[in-house]
Amino acid sequence: LVSQQMLANKAKYIDNMMQLFKEFDEDRDGTVSIAEFCAHLNDDRVRAYFESLELDTTDVRTLFRLMDPGDREELLVDDFVAGCMRLKGAAKS
Repeated sequence: LVSQQMLANKAKYIDNMMQLFKEFDEDRDGTVSIAEFCAHLNDDRVRAYFESLELDTTDVRTLFRLMDPGDREELLVDDFVAGCMRLKGAAKS
C-alpha cells in the first residue's frame, strides 16, 4: 500500500513537471531555452511552486545548468523532468 502511494505520488509529480515544461516552452519548439526558463522563474507563482517542491531557485542559471546534461543551453522535457526529480532528491540529502 505504501509503495503504491509512492508510485502514485511520483506519477503525479512527473505529470506536474511535464505540464510545467509545456508552460515554459513558449515557442512550442519542444525545448526550453535558458531565456524561457529564467523568464518563468521570475514569476513569483512559479518560484513558489518550485520552492514547494524543495527546488532552490536562488540562482536560476545554475539551476538550469544542473538540468542541462549536454550544455546545449536548452532542455528537452526528459531533461527537465529528470533534473527536477534528481535535484528534489538532492535537496533532501
